[in-house]
Amino acid sequence: MRLVLGTLIAVFDGLGLAAGPASAEKEVQLVADVNQGPSSSDPNSPIEFNGYLYFSARGQGKGTELWRSDGTGTTLVSDINPGVDSSYPSQFTVLGDYLYFRADDGSHGIELWRTDGTATTLVEDIRPGTDGSQPIQLTAIGGAIVFTADDGATGRELWRTDGVTTSRLMDINPGAGASNPSELTVLGSRVYFRADDGVAGAELWRTDGAITTLWKDIRVGASDSNPGDFTEFHGSLYFRAETAGAGIEPWRTDGVSTAILKNINGAGSSNPSGFTEMGNHLYFRATTVPAGTELWRTDGVWPVAVTTLVADVWPGVDSSTPSKLFASGDQLYFSAEDGSHGRELWRSNGAGADLVKDIYEGEAGSNPGQFTAYKGDLYFIGSDGVHGFELFRISDVVPDTNVSVSILGSKSKLKRSGVMGCGSGARPPRNRVRAKDGCREDEGKSPVPRQEAERSPSAVCLSSWRPARPRPTRSARRRRRSGC
Repeated sequence: MRLVLGTLIAVFDGLGLAAGPASAEKEVQLVADVNQGPSSSDPNSPIEFNGYLYFSARGQGKGTELWRSDGTGTTLVSDINPGVDSSYPSQFTVLGDYLYFRADDGSHGIELWRTDGTATTLVEDIRPGTDGSQPIQLTAIGGAIVFTADDGATGRELWRTDGVTTSRLMDINPGAGASNPSELTVLGSRVYFRADDGVAGAELWRTDGAITTLWKDIRVGASDSNPGDFTEFHGSLYFRAETAGAGIEPWRTDGVSTAILKNINGAGSSNPSGFTEMGNHLYFRATTVPAGTELWRTDGVWPVAVTTLVADVWPGVDSSTPSKLFASGDQLYFSAEDGSHGRELWRSNGAGADLVKDIYEGEAGSNPGQFTAYKGDLYFIGSDGVHGFELFRISDVVPDTNVSVSILGSKSKLKRSGVMGCGSGARPPRNRVRAKDGCREDEGKSPVPRQEAERSPSAVCLSSWRPARPRPTRSARRRRRSGC
């Protein structure tokens, strides 16, 4: 197995907002070409457990099974569904000395499994036969895993296991009807989730592993508020919910009070999502009429929080649609589209946003996602246009000066030296979108179109550039805008 088939080495100057030594290098490396050649192994759901990075992937002569890597070697942990068939392990959750997940061995259907890295076993056959109970939403709390499953008799409801005993917590929607608990999230000693008891609609519930109750009927009556995208931040649970007056906006609860965070988009919905904590702020994407779908943040202060736009990555009404938000140190990594590149790797420290690397040059984009920190490096899934979707890593998160790309075994290199300044003539970081003045700084590209420059409060100036790729048509941009 070739562990490093290609290496992308990027050296940065001013691409990030953290200070670093001028000689520091940033490497984006292919960790393992599990399914050798141009075909993808489709690695999925990487998680650190007992000193290894576990993930699912499709290997040669195998289906999609459980793998692990220590950064230098990558091995198959267990061929749960032997041969070319797949067990499709997913929903990885650590509890004590075990990694829990769901998988299909070809005999029991999709059920709950666990491994200690040596032995991999079925935890419980909740729904005997090949249909399987299809457990999802695995959440660790108080020495147990809380999850949802369908036993074939009571519909999808809330369950619990400690690895020895497995049982249903509550039949929230009594009888064969399902309450469909979802988005299980820990806050303090309780798990909060959305469920429908058949009376109040889909609303906010919680459990401590013993007692399960409706916590808040946000949209009173049978109508649904559909709370979702739950994220714990500074002792409160943040989520989106819908009301008749404000539409879908960000909400929060501290376990005592529950209230709207901010009505970002007036009478319309801002549709907030992707809540991710970094430092003293919670970041997320939201939609407004003037800026489209862009990156926002809140400081979460009670009772009145400061909630603001971080950066308009794709200036104007077009949307960069930031997604896959992941915090690493004082940088927030995410995928986004700026109208000049495809969906690529970006980052922010809260004061604007930077393009980290155009990994797959052109309109296609590398579509980076599933970020995971491991041994000081940042791992993610993406495509460079050569190897298909594989596992990559950024070996040094310290910014530097120039950008160069090299692929192992190739003598070709690309260096970008275009320099742009804004307003005062100061030399700003390259590939940077500023939040305050809206000045767009695309290093190595042709000048921003006149109408876009006129729309910006600051002038856009350029000392040198290379010819730009043709700007995609508006219809093509719309097709690529969602990025989900």
